[in-house]
Order: sequence, then C-alpha cells, then structure tokens
Amino acid sequence: MRKKPFPFLLLASSIASAIAFSSEFSLSAKATKDKKSLFDLEGSSLKEQELYSDASSGSKGYLLYGYQKGMSASFKKTLNGVFESDILVLGEDGSPSVSNYTLHFQDQNSDKSFSFGVNTYSGYSEAYVEYKGQKAGITYYQVPWNLEERALGYTAGYNAGNKFTHYAGNETYLRFDPISLSLSVKGDGGKYLTVWDFSSSLNDGKYLENDLGSFFSYTVSISFNNVISFGKASLLLKEFGGYSFDQKIEDVSSSLVATFSSKGIVGSEYLLPTPIVNNPLRGNLDNGKVKVRVHDKNKKIVAETYRFTPLEAGNYYVYYEYEDENETVGNYYKLPVVSKESASSSFQFMEEYSLEPTSEKGIHEKIHLPKAHVKSDLFVGVGIDDALLTIKKDGSPIEGYTNAEGDLDFSFDSYGEYEIIYHSKKIEAIEERRLVSVKKEVASLLLPYSLSARFDKGSSFEVLDGKAYQNDSEVLAEASLVYPSGKETKGKVTLSEAGKYTLFYQATLDGKNLSFTKTFFVYDEYASLFEGEATNVSFANFALNNRYNGVKISLKESVPVVYKKIIDLNDLEFDESLENPEENKPFLELRAAPHSMGINDCEGLYVTLTDTNNSNNVISIRTKFLSYMPNFVRIRAKATGQGWAGNYYNFNTGDLETVDNAQMHEDGGFIGDFDFTATKKDRSLDETPLKLYFNNDSGRLYSKPWQLTGTADGYKENRVSWVVRDFSTNDSVLSGGDTAWTGFSNGKVELAIYAMGVSSTADFLVTSIGGEELSNAYIQNEKGPEIILSKEGLTNGEVGKPYAFPSFEARSGASYVATKTVAVYQGNNLIKEGGDSFTPTSAGSYKMVFIASDYFGNQTTIAKDFEILNFSEPMKIELDGNMQESATLGDFITLPKMLISGGVGEYETSVSVTSNNEDVPLTSDGRIFIDRLHDYVVRFMAKDYVGNTAKVIRYIRNIQKNPYPVVDASKIYLPDAFFEGDEYDLFTFSALAFNNDGTKENVAPKITITDANGPKTLLAGEKYRPCSNETIKTASLKFSFQKGDYVRTYSREIPILKSEVRLGFIESYFVGSACEVEAHDDGISLKGTSDEAKASFARKVFAKEFSLTWKGSESDSYRLSLHDSLDYSKALNFDFTRRLGKLYLSVNGSEEIRFYEDGDGLTGLSYREKTNAIYDSRGNEVFSLDKLHSSFEGFASGELYFSFQNIQKGASLSLKSLDNQILNNVRRDSIGPDVYLPDSLSGRYQEGAEVKIPTVYAYDILSGIKEGIITISCNGEVLETMDLDAMGKSYVPQKNGTYTITYSFMDTKGNRTVYSYYFSVYDSVVPTLELLGAFPKSALLGEDVKLPSYQIHDQVPDTVTLLINVIDPEGEIVDVKHKSFKATKKGVYSVNYLLIDENGNVNFYTFDVLVK
Repeated sequence: MRKKPFPFLLLASSIASAIAFSSEFSLSAKATKDKKSLFDLEGSSLKEQELYSDASSGSKGYLLYGYQKGMSASFKKTLNGVFESDILVLGEDGSPSVSNYTLHFQDQNSDKSFSFGVNTYSGYSEAYVEYKGQKAGITYYQVPWNLEERALGYTAGYNAGNKFTHYAGNETYLRFDPISLSLSVKGDGGKYLTVWDFSSSLNDGKYLENDLGSFFSYTVSISFNNVISFGKASLLLKEFGGYSFDQKIEDVSSSLVATFSSKGIVGSEYLLPTPIVNNPLRGNLDNGKVKVRVHDKNKKIVAETYRFTPLEAGNYYVYYEYEDENETVGNYYKLPVVSKESASSSFQFMEEYSLEPTSEKGIHEKIHLPKAHVKSDLFVGVGIDDALLTIKKDGSPIEGYTNAEGDLDFSFDSYGEYEIIYHSKKIEAIEERRLVSVKKEVASLLLPYSLSARFDKGSSFEVLDGKAYQNDSEVLAEASLVYPSGKETKGKVTLSEAGKYTLFYQATLDGKNLSFTKTFFVYDEYASLFEGEATNVSFANFALNNRYNGVKISLKESVPVVYKKIIDLNDLEFDESLENPEENKPFLELRAAPHSMGINDCEGLYVTLTDTNNSNNVISIRTKFLSYMPNFVRIRAKATGQGWAGNYYNFNTGDLETVDNAQMHEDGGFIGDFDFTATKKDRSLDETPLKLYFNNDSGRLYSKPWQLTGTADGYKENRVSWVVRDFSTNDSVLSGGDTAWTGFSNGKVELAIYAMGVSSTADFLVTSIGGEELSNAYIQNEKGPEIILSKEGLTNGEVGKPYAFPSFEARSGASYVATKTVAVYQGNNLIKEGGDSFTPTSAGSYKMVFIASDYFGNQTTIAKDFEILNFSEPMKIELDGNMQESATLGDFITLPKMLISGGVGEYETSVSVTSNNEDVPLTSDGRIFIDRLHDYVVRFMAKDYVGNTAKVIRYIRNIQKNPYPVVDASKIYLPDAFFEGDEYDLFTFSALAFNNDGTKENVAPKITITDANGPKTLLAGEKYRPCSNETIKTASLKFSFQKGDYVRTYSREIPILKSEVRLGFIESYFVGSACEVEAHDDGISLKGTSDEAKASFARKVFAKEFSLTWKGSESDSYRLSLHDSLDYSKALNFDFTRRLGKLYLSVNGSEEIRFYEDGDGLTGLSYREKTNAIYDSRGNEVFSLDKLHSSFEGFASGELYFSFQNIQKGASLSLKSLDNQILNNVRRDSIGPDVYLPDSLSGRYQEGAEVKIPTVYAYDILSGIKEGIITISCNGEVLETMDLDAMGKSYVPQKNGTYTITYSFMDTKGNRTVYSYYFSVYDSVVPTLELLGAFPKSALLGEDVKLPSYQIHDQVPDTVTLLINVIDPEGEIVDVKHKSFKATKKGVYSVNYLLIDENGNVNFYTFDVLVK
C-alpha cells in the first residue's frame, strides 16, 4: 500500500477558512512497525485481502468481502479534513455482489452522525445520504445534447420512489467536505455531482432535517447492507481515508488532531479541546500522554494547562505533543482571540419569548422558556450553536434548571431575584440575561392549565377559574371568556370564531378588586374554505418538491371542489406590459401531484368561475392532458353561450397562428407550461405550475405559455402572448366564431375545480387562490380592515355646537370587523373617543381619527384635519323667484328654489306646509295642492352641519272657491295610439269637485269620442272600440267633468292604427314621433329623424312575462320604456349606452352594468314578474329589480305599453322579435297565441283525489284571443270539455289511467295554440286473498300438508302476482309443490302468501302449522 501525503494541510486550510486557524510547525514522528489491519474486523464476518487484483476490471486495491448481509467494519483512523474514497463493487456477469452498502460518519465531538449509502444495479448506481431515518439524494436530468447534469427540482418526488443520485457503473468516487458538510460523487462526465449539502435543509426542493455542525474530527465505518444470495459479496477499496491501496502496507504514521470550535474572548476562560491521537493501524492512542503549551504573540508561554484566560486580543499558539515508546507526535494551532465588544452574536428563539429585560412578577406566575440557538462569528464552520438555559435565584443556580435545553415552563414559586440566562454551549460568555423580581405586593394569577397561544377554529375549550395572589394571600379569581365578536361566556365552549380571545379574571383580595387578562388566538385553516362531496382536502407539503406548501385536493371523477370565499377579480388585473408577466397575481396557482411520477392521474382539469350575481354567467377553463405530448397541456376556455376555444401560437415565430375552436375533439388550443405527470425533463419543476390570470376589464384569460419567445432565427426576441382567450372580443377570428361575452356583473366570482378521466383520485396542490398564498396552513390576517369614509373631506365646525361624526364603513377581507369608532384630537390632546358627536370648547385645528379593528386585533386608522371656528357667518335663505300668494281651490302651487348662504358645511333643507294648524303633504312632484279655504303657511327651512338654522315663511291667503271640477291632466293616462279591434277602458280617470261647505267629491267623466263611426258618448263603464277609415284615422276624445252648472273639459287627439293584410303589415302596429318605422325582411326598423325620436307599440302587451330582441349596434344611446297600461307612473326605463364598442345598461337610473350583445350587435331583454328580474337574450339574469332605490312591484294591470325613446338622429334600431312573434315584413299574422304557465301539474294521484285545473294565460301580440277551450281526456278518450272559467277549480278523476288536460286558444286571425298538462291516476286498492277452505293448524311428522284453494280479489284480479313460501322450524325455506309441502321437522312451520298488483299495491298473509 502506498501512503498518500497526510491531509493535515488540507485540514488547516479548511479550518483557516472558517476562523483562521493554521499549523505553524511541522510534525515530528517515528514510524510504527505494527502490521495490523486498517479496519477493525473484530466480531465481524468480513474478511480482508491487501493488494487484491480484480481480473474483470483490471483494478487493484484493498478487498473487503464476506458472505452475508449486515457485515460491517470500522476504519481505525480518526479523520479530519476532506474525506475521499474510491470503492468498486465487484460481481459476476455484470451483476453487483453488493446491492447496497453504506459509509457511516460519526463526529468525535458530539453524538451527531449520518450515513452515505449506495444502491448498485446492473450498469449503474445511485447514491444517497441518510439522517435520522430519512434518505435523500439529489436527482439530475442529463441534457441529451451536451450530457450536462442539471438539478431541476425533481429530487423529493424521485426520492419518495427510492430513486437517488444516479451515475453509470458500480464504482463510486466519494468526496466529503466536513466543514461545509457537502458530499458528492463523480458523475458520468467525470464531474462531481452533489449528493447532499447538509449546510442547508433544502436541496433541490427536498427537505432533510439539518442540525449537524461541522465534523472537525470523525470516524468512518462501512456496512454491507444487502448482498447477493449464496455468493461472495466484495467491495474493492481503491482509495479510502487518504490512502491509495495500489501497493502493500509498509508503515503508517500517527496523527494528533484537536478540534477548535470557537475563537477566544479577552478576559473569558478558554477551555482548550482535548486532542485525539490516532494511528490507522493501532487505533486511538492514550491522549492522557499529551502535553499542552500556550504561547502568546510574542512566543511567551502563558499556560501549560487546558484552561487559560487570554488577557489581550490577538493570535495565541497552542502546541500539543504526544510521546510513547513508538513515536512522538506534535502539532501547533493558531487561536484568534477577540474582545467581547467586537464579536457579533445573537440568540434565535424557536417560539415567542416575551419576557422583558427587567420585570416584576407575583408569586406562582408561570412563563414559558423556548429553545434557542446562538449565531456568532466566534464559531467555526456553520456559525450556529445550541443555546443552554440556566435559571438563578438570588445568585445561585436552581437545581434542574442548569444548562437545560429550553422548551419548558417555569413557575416563580418563591420571592426573590431571578436571572433567566441563555448562553452558548461552546462559549458560556455569550449569553442573554433577563432579570425578574418576584415580590409579594405584586398581584399575580395562577391558571389551572397551561394556556396555548393558538387554537384551531372549532376546538373545545373550558373556561376555568384561577387563583389570585398578593401579600401572601390567596383568593379565587372568577373567569370569563370574551370572543372576538365581543360575546362573553363561561364553562365549556366551542371556539367558533377565528380571532383574538380574551380571558378575564376578577378577584377581590383584602378589599381591593384585582383583574387580569390572558389572550390567545384561534385560527381557521385555508383547507376549510374548500368544499366538495366525498373529496379529501387538507393542508400539505408538496411531496414532489418540499419547497411548496398548500391545500391538497384529491379529486374524484366529475366531483367539483368549491372555494367558498368570493374572489374579486378586480383586485387581480393582469398587466400585459410587464417585462415579467409572472409579477401579476394569478387567481389560481396549483401543481399536479400524481401518485406515480411520470403518470397522469386524470385526463383533464376543469376550473369554473361563476358570477356571484348570476349563476348562469360562467367561464369554464379546460386544461387537457394529451398522451402524445405529455410535457405540456392544451388549454381551452369558454364563457356562457360560447364553445371551447384557445389561442394557438406558432412555435417558430411566436405569433398567433389560429384560434382552435373545433368542438368535435379536445386537441388544439393554448399550449400551457403545466405538467400533469411531473416527468423529469429539461424544465425545472419549479417552473411548471398551472397559473391562471384574468383581466376583468378586458375579459381576457391568461396563462404561462410553453415557450416564451419564438424559436426561429429573427424571431427569438418575439415574446409569445400569454392570452389564452379573449371572451369579449367582437373580432370574427379572435372570438373563434362565438358571440362576445359581456363580462361578470361586478367582477366577483365563485371558483370551482373538478377533474375528468380519473381512475381513483387526481391529486393537486393549490398554492395560491384569489391572490392569497396558501403556504401557511392557517388563514393569515395581519392587515387591518379597509375604511371607506362617507365623505372625503371634513366640514369645519363651530365652538359650542355639536359636531356629528361622519359615518364610515369598515370591511375586513380575511376576518370580521370587531369595532369601529372615532376619536378627536386637538394637537396631541384626546378630546373625545366614541359616541356620535363631540362639542368643541375652543377654536383651532383639530384632527379626527377613524379607527377600525378586526377579530384578530389588527387596526386601521385614517386621520382627517378640520377647523373649529369661534363664529360662523349667520345663515340666510333667499327664494329664487316669487311664490304665488293667493289661490283658488284646485290650484297647484309650484315652490321656488332655496338659495342658502352662511353657516358651516352641508345644508339640510325642508319645506313644511300647514293650513288651519294641520300638516299639508306635498304632491309627488313637490307642489302644493290647494284643497281647503283656510290660509296656507309655507315654511322654508335649512340647517347646517353643526345645527345652525335659518327659516323663511311665506303665506297663501285669500283662497277662492272654485265651482269647477279640478282635473290633473298628468294623471289621465292614454296610449300613444289606439288599435282598431281592441277595447279600451277610459273610465279610470276622475276629477275632484269642491262643495260649498269645503268638502270634496270625485266626478266621473262624460266621454265623447269622434272617429269613423261619428261622434259617440260612452255610457258609464262602456269600453271604447276604435274605428277608422280612409279619411278618418284619428279619434277625438273629450272628457267632460261636470259639477252642477260648471264643466271642465280635457281633449286629446289620438291616432287609430289598423292591421292590414299586406307586405310589412307589422309596421302599422307602431306609431312614431320624429321616427321612421319600416318593415324589412330581417326586422322592423326604427330610424330617428331628430335626437328625441320615439316609437311606440300601439297594442297592450302581456306584462307577467315580456321579451324583446333587437339590433342596436348603429345607435350609441337610446331608452326602452315599459309602463303599466293604466298607471303610467309604474314604469321601467332601460337606458342603453354604447362606449368603446360595448353596450351598458342602467335601469331606472341605477348604476350601469355591462349588457350582452352578440358579434352582430343583436341584443335582447326580458322581464319576469315571478322573479322581479331582468334577463339578457341568453336567459341570464342581469339585474334584480329588488335592488332599485324605489321599489318596483310589477305592472298591476297585467298589461303594459312599450316604446323606444331618444333614438339619435340618423341612428336606427332593428326590432327582431316580441315575445313569440317574429317581427319582419310578412304579409299576415300566422303565429298562434303565446301562453304563460304560472302553475304546474304532474305526477301520480290516487283515484278519487282532487286535481286542481291549472291557470293558463293566453295572449297574442298582433291579435285578440277569440276562443279558449279546455278538454280533459283519459287514455285518449275525451271525458269533458269546459270553458276557461274552470281554471283554478278542482276536478275529481273517476278512473285509472293517463290524463291529459288540453288548452286550446285561437286568436282573431284563426291561429291556434295548444298546450297540455299530463298526470296519472292509479289504483290504490290492496289485493286480498280468500281461502276456500280451512287452513290446517297442525300436522304429523312426515305428513304432506295440503294448502287450501284460494281466490284473489282486486279491481283487476288477473294482474295480481301471488308468491307462496314456507319457512320450517329451523328457518329454512321449504319447496311448495302441487299446493302442499312435506313436514320433515318438528315445530312450527310458517306459510307466507305475498300479493302484488300491477300498481305496486302489496298484501301479506301468514299462517302457522304445528308439526308434532
């Protein structure tokens, strides 16, 4: 064996790099002549052979061999510095004789150790480390074109499958650096691959606990863990521990190694390390023979013992010398010494440590003392040491609390002065000290349990009383628990709220009230926000890459997991201009976690976003796995009313090539950088999560593309777009041929995830959702509530006048708002906190602070400055114009506007009217109706923000009697046109007349109408039927209201429209004002000739359901108005506005919403009374009328008129359909009536049960209903015909069968519509059995028991099925043959008859026979 140069200089340089130790003098030694083994084989079945030559490999070395697994041997030499070995596994026919062996490394200065293992296979090996039972080895991807080995984040997943650092062959070149704790092996290209670096707990996404320190001296042993059966297991050591075994052993020198773990500190005693003296053949030698000397920088000896105290900074030199009869070994070390002030050290506590540097406590108080580490530049290697804990009382250490490791509770059970000292294990002078004085006068609380700082939501908790102490007295402290919401309770409780809880303890001791508080927090888990039937959801570390935590969801086939928290997409806008698009926040980020790496768990992953205001408004996203391209995915998406589509970008140029929208297959679409299989490839696993982004303004979905730029020359700088699909575009190509989507109503959505093509479960780790990271198991809430002020600036105030606090809203995203209040400061002085207002006492500058806190105690404040004045300008009201001062009964008096000055802040105004000391209400339009003869007093009043007021009074006197009836013309509701053939009730209006005594009465009109039939006066209650001819096409209406001799009239001219059989006849149903109406093949055109154009549909339309479609892309703004046919004040006004090519809608002045129209500009609107809501042309609810400021309760008359108004000059609308009627230039009405079905009817009824005949409404857009008939039939036979009065009444079916209730409606043009309901009536009579003879009650053993004949009774006996069985005394079934059975056992036989008729009616009979 050839001895390599002893690696002392390598040790010295390694240590020098850590703390500048180095050897100053050469070694002096005598060679040993011992011929013992380098390995300790005592007690081992291993054998050795020096200078062994392997014929098959041509290698020579030191052979260790044996014939069983579990063999081991220890290398005798104690090592320091870098360890290297070259070990070849021998075998036959390419099969290694040892399939697993390990090198065990043991630190000589601690109990720390780890193993390096090798698994050998035919043609390759895999290396790993093992620590505390866990194995790890970095896995590499070998780039095919240059054979470069890359660690790309797959290690954790492959290690889980027992796959580790791979290299070719069965020869392992190992290098171990004991300072950096890194192990590497030589890879296929001859370069070393890191197997593991213990200086970090995370290597390539694999976590392995790391609490090892540098190994300054260590030993190595080797174990044969798994070997071939019935054969020789051999390892050839070509190099090991500094020796090359290519020649015979001649001599081996001893070594002396001392491990210095830290620098010295001036003035602090330093304990020199005891050296290890080792001979590779003789093992460790007696270090008691070692002598030590310490020299200062002047080479003066300052100590000759292992303990010394350096007195000044600088380098000291330590010389060790060992001598025995064989040899003398010596070694010098340089020891740097620094001042305590120049050293940098810090303590890191594993848990919260809240003890103050100095504090006072009462008796029996408890504290928790956590574990800690010390980080210091005085330490060698990793620079971290474990901290020890010592507690002293009155200067003396307390037994059991000296050099403890922490993580313990301590109770101050006696009075005195305590020191809580954390100090370094290596250097006691590095310490952290806190002082506690325990005094009898300090009140203290002893809890009956150790209170945790945090609990899970839903945990059980018991509120228990404690004990209070003061001045050597003890008393019970009563406890109560206050929830984050403020709820207070006692006893056993469930911690049902997430947030900060407070335990209050109250006690009375020596006449004094004592109170204590303890707090803890309750957290909810992110996993609780995911909900899915039979789906496992839990917080987890990503098994394939331990770098990531999140919520693991295990999806079953087609079963969705719903995220219960609403996602606001407005907070997650995607900025396409960013250099790195991943700086945007995704609304969802997840990673595939396949059960086996390289194999997909499912064929597709689906994500849906559902509008919170409209469950029919949904975006669906499909991420598809395709087996022939497993390393990336195809993504397509669709919105409601669209097909699956996704943008495809050209690989070469990076430009958009096409929008894949084929619906017959699932290939094509956006190529996304996501991997269902987690297959090891040339792309880091860190880079391949599924990230989905959305821009709510543009309606675009984004994800990371497989390639970021083009690949062809000239295109490599061309960035590939991240747009998966533009849902809102009207572009014929980008839309994939679909109509444009109108967007989410308010950007707030509910997210769900499900999978398809799942065999068992498909696992995914959700790491981010809704912009929130899920790296922590518990929902984090560190941000205070959002404060929304009702006004941006504050009004000035006035001394002595109450100043009301403005209202404000507080919102908390991850929690709930616990408190909100207002505080007022003048300078730094708090004037008032809480309440509704404050009254300032002095002028000057003030600050108002709005404060809100959530359940966790997080607080938000907003401060606003304002001024308080000594005096304000007096308030003054001036009226804009004169008010009428005298009136006649029946007059409407218009009030002038108020002009206000002076005061401070906003004004509140009001007008009150009284007459004869009675309040007089204003009309709905703000006027005074004069209806009494007394004077009127009108008070105009104003009040400013702080209560200053002003008032102006006006009078209306000299009220004159009015003999004429008073008519309010605005309340006479008449249509824009009459339609010939329809009937109109015009007696819905009346006038008001005043009697001489001041009383009032209603006066009905006398109605005279002149049309083509000439003048006619309608009788009271008579309905008007218009008539026109070629020359007379209008109706002249005159309403006369008469009281005595006095008559008031109101007149109107109303056009009469008439339906004709001609091309485009439907245009005659419209009347226009500054609007041209014309029928075309594809609709009815309404074209404005001024900006106030109006077109009205003349006929009344059914109001319980209303539907209209039109094309309005040529008009930028217009109004659709619906109003009740008898009360025009009951109206819905739909204002449409087009901006930037998109249509918006406002309902009765509401906030605008985006409204749907397709790519051709076609849109539509429906109203449904049942839901009191508005729908778009796709049937999606877009607006609830319950949200209107003024409630809308429907069209009471059941009919409405509609019109389009404010059509711009030159713009046009094209109406397409009205309810079930197509609007175009047809010649005649050929469509039957439409029906409305408020009732339902279905199911099965028993014979004789009452069935309510449903109510059905029939209506026709172009004609009246001429006929309505109801027929009831059973099994095709007509049983009864009745008129429509039967609706809502009961009908009693008299026979079984399938019933049909048919409604037949015919309009005046002869068009008919038929609608039917179906139900069935069944027989409920149970079949019975009649025995035609006596049933035998007993029989003898062995006898044939004959059963009597029988007869079945039922409505239809032939349809009854009869089953007979016999149960013997032992419970077994006996055959029944020829209506008899054989009695073979003693005991009771049970004979059972079961009858079932065709309607499922069942009867059961049992008879017993005793066999003796």
